[in-house]
Amino acid sequence: MRNIQIVKKDIVRKIIFKSGVFLSVSFLLFSVESGVLARQMTDWGNGWENNTYGYGFQLSSAIPTKPTSVMITSKNALSVKVTWQKPLTSEDGLPYDNHKDYLVYRSDKNGEYIRTAVTADTSYTDQSVNSDTTYIYKIQARDTKNNISKLSNPAVARTKSGAPNNLKVTNKTNNSITISWLPPNDLGVSVGLYEIYMSTSTKGNFDMIGRTGDTRFTVENLVKRVPYYFKVRASSTDGIQGGFSRLLPGVI
Repeated sequence: MRNIQIVKKDIVRKIIFKSGVFLSVSFLLFSVESGVLARQMTDWGNGWENNTYGYGFQLSSAIPTKPTSVMITSKNALSVKVTWQKPLTSEDGLPYDNHKDYLVYRSDKNGEYIRTAVTADTSYTDQSVNSDTTYIYKIQARDTKNNISKLSNPAVARTKSGAPNNLKVTNKTNNSITISWLPPNDLGVSVGLYEIYMSTSTKGNFDMIGRTGDTRFTVENLVKRVPYYFKVRASSTDGIQGGFSRLLPGVI
């Protein structure tokens, strides 16, 4: 009896040849990987005779194809969630299910991709992002033998601003201005405090002049007929900051 054992992605296929039995090969593929002779045989029919020697061939683990359907499924000012589908075939086109984990890469401001996470899931939530910023993600699949796929197609996300809305002047006195605003609707976390910034020029340096847990703030000790410009941003209870509101001019 001749036994040819083909191992492919942890699947063992035994093809038994007996003396007097004729088999034919319509497709025969040889490859050498890491010094191991690999034989893949398909489409068997009548036509090959041999006698009673036995052979065994070990097919080394193939490289998985890249993950597919990479997309951004949710985002706010402080996080981005990216999901993907696991590859179902190897690069030689055969069924494949030998996954270990996935390597998540994110582009930096220079366009270079830096690995930011390793996960066994087919999704990842990036909580190390900045508000109102564009990020590009690519994914690689890795199997139990540490074979790594090519990088996936990119998924692009621009985070939300997380900025307070509807900033306006609600009151003036001889030396003060009161401003108010609405909470951000896309910060992604609860607001801890608001930071208020002021400058006397739209292009000047903005100094932080106060913090408050309220959605209004009174700026005192102002000078008449001097233009002032205000902007506000929210921060979480952990100190994570959202984006700035639009500029608000104010003169007394």
